[in-house]
Amino acid sequence: MNLVNRINIKDFGAVGDGVTDDSKAFQYALNLAREEGAVDIYVPSGIYRWGSPIVLYSNSSITSAPQTVFLRGHNASMIQNGTSSDNFTGYNGNGNITINGGIFDCNLEEIDDDCSVFQLSHAENLNFINLTIKDVFGGHAFDLSGVRNVVIDRCSFLGYRDFPDGSRNYSEAIQLDLQTSGGFPLFGEHDNTPTYDVTVSNCYFGQSGTNNTTSWPTCIGHHSSVHNKWVHTVYISNNIFENTVNSAIRLIKNNNVLIENNTFNNCNSFIEMNISNNDVQSANSIAIKNNYFNGIVGENNPITIIGNEFAQYKDIEISSNTFKNILGGSGAIYSNYSNGLKILYNRFFDCARAAWVLNSEDVMIANNSADTCIYEMLYCQNIDNLYITSNIVNSSGRAGINLAGVKKSIVEANIARTTSAETTNLRSGIVLSTNCDDVLIKDNKISLSNNKYGLEVTGSCTNIQSLNNNVQGIEGPISIPVNSGFDGLVINSVNGTKYKMTIDDNGSPEFSQLI
Repeated sequence: MNLVNRINIKDFGAVGDGVTDDSKAFQYALNLAREEGAVDIYVPSGIYRWGSPIVLYSNSSITSAPQTVFLRGHNASMIQNGTSSDNFTGYNGNGNITINGGIFDCNLEEIDDDCSVFQLSHAENLNFINLTIKDVFGGHAFDLSGVRNVVIDRCSFLGYRDFPDGSRNYSEAIQLDLQTSGGFPLFGEHDNTPTYDVTVSNCYFGQSGTNNTTSWPTCIGHHSSVHNKWVHTVYISNNIFENTVNSAIRLIKNNNVLIENNTFNNCNSFIEMNISNNDVQSANSIAIKNNYFNGIVGENNPITIIGNEFAQYKDIEISSNTFKNILGGSGAIYSNYSNGLKILYNRFFDCARAAWVLNSEDVMIANNSADTCIYEMLYCQNIDNLYITSNIVNSSGRAGINLAGVKKSIVEANIARTTSAETTNLRSGIVLSTNCDDVLIKDNKISLSNNKYGLEVTGSCTNIQSLNNNVQGIEGPISIPVNSGFDGLVINSVNGTKYKMTIDDNGSPEFSQLI
């Protein structure tokens, strides 16, 4: 195999004047990779119009001078790594490709037809650096189907146009998908090869300002799943997402995903993770860390995690993030059917709720703070093994913490300063509202504000113990029906008999055996 050294595309006849069709010159140069084993192309500054799509072959490299423009001059997508006659399987298609620099302009003011920019399948070792992708119509900037070892770094994704009927309002700038006939019909075997080991870092997703375009509907993700296959090992870091029409990041049954150090501004939704109701396979190991979430458009949830009765999201950590101006939706974090969820060290400012978690097990919510919540800070329903500790509620419209259907759980060392701000003397600082069982509530501090009680337990709850809570309320510190539980100590005798110790109105201890 002969290695072709760097060549200048103008030596192959490219003009770069924005008028001449330079696609043949580029294709002749790129064919050297197929014929000679590799090619390294340098593109001087200019505007290179492509009158037909470009095909990339293995071991291709293109490096462009700053502000070089590749202008779509036809009614199809711009670049692909195969043709309709290629029957690639697995990851054995055209790979080892690097594109560094260049503005890829879909030219919608002239070519008003749908398109994508890069359509890549059955490949590995793909690197895209310092690209600007502009004004895609209905498709994707990167359509990645059945690829692995992908790096997309320091790229800008500017402008998107939906179909006139609004039917592509979910399209992803970077689609991470499996190789299926419905997902990628262009070439290659539809063998369900998954995409994995993808890094998207230091990129910007926003508007271009071109007429009849918006920011991207979705920036990273996909919208389908396959049984026994997972898109996995995805690292999304240090990106900026702005004004998305749909969810900035949408994941469907993904494993091993890290989303960290990103900024999200004024999006329709920030992160959506979903397992369809028909799927019985869980997803695992998701971490959302050190991100800045600011402003939500409409009534959507900023972070949504939804499994189903048979397939849960497992081992999720949402930690050290900042949420601001999240007034719509059910809560900054909404999770349904999760197992092993951790919400840690987050800060919430002006949110509907900090978190609403339901139908889950083994949940920890710890060391978070919320300045202003319209409703509760935390609303937890139908959870086994819930641990809520060391959270601070500065102001909530309703209860600070509201539990329903929670079992085998502990609520300890939380602080609530102002609760029931919505209506005075209607709600309490901590509320166990319905059907809670075997819950220990201890060492919490609830200040007197508008709250009815510091701690309130309803008569439908059982086996509730309150211990060492420094709480206050307009109608009293603690309300626990006798049949629901007690405020006091549990003491074990030498022979193992359990007693509860409470205090009567005169401050004298009372003992009774626990059954």
